Amino acid sequence: MKTTFINGLLLHFLLEQNWVMLIGLFMLTYLIGSTFLQSMQNMQHKMERDKFEQMAYTDYLTGVFNRAYMEKQMLELNQKREAVGVVVTDIDRFKKINDRYNHLVGDQVIIHFAKTIQALLDKEDVLIRSGGEEFTIFLRNRSFEACVALVEQIRQEIERSIIRVEFGENIVDITYSASFGLSYRNANNADPVEKNYVKADNLLLRSKQHGRNLISYEEDAVTLPQSVNAGENM
Repeated sequence: MKTTFINGLLLHFLLEQNWVMLIGLFMLTYLIGSTFLQSMQNMQHKMERDKFEQMAYTDYLTGVFNRAYMEKQMLELNQKREAVGVVVTDIDRFKKINDRYNHLVGDQVIIHFAKTIQALLDKEDVLIRSGGEEFTIFLRNRSFEACVALVEQIRQEIERSIIRVEFGENIVDITYSASFGLSYRNANNADPVEKNYVKADNLLLRSKQHGRNLISYEEDAVTLPQSVNAGENM
């Protein structure tokens, strides 16, 4: 309809030999068309950039964030003064699953592990596959007690899960467990979150050494000296 109206004006000015209005209408039509085209190109470029960034930061197997995104997330957390629980977790005796079955079955266990964790997190929490069967979780703006309770909920959900997968010509049921390390940074602590990641990784090792399927945790002893049970196993 707009095109018909503009064409009508062009014909009118042409018949009236109103060259000033004719030239002005040509210029206006050109500017509107150029602006619209530029807006469409900018929108397309933004969509392409967003898609590329999503691909660059997404783990191909599980669909959660990858280790490259972890560096970006740590930088963001270091720029903010907010409470964060850093959790490092991995699947217990995962090599035995691969050895007994195969890597395709192992992949299904990893996918199940990621989906189970993700389903229990809030939107602002971040789940990252930081390597192999190991995952890192950033629990944002929660109390220390809330972080411990959530990780325990995840541990229990994993423990009672049964995965049904194809293995050769058979369908097999697989159960597994996971171990966890949790290091909590209070909002008043200016230490880099990388420090908490190292602590959480060491606490994960402690869980492994004490029998697996456990949570070892540590509250920020510098800013919260009154903390109870810091570093104990659940």
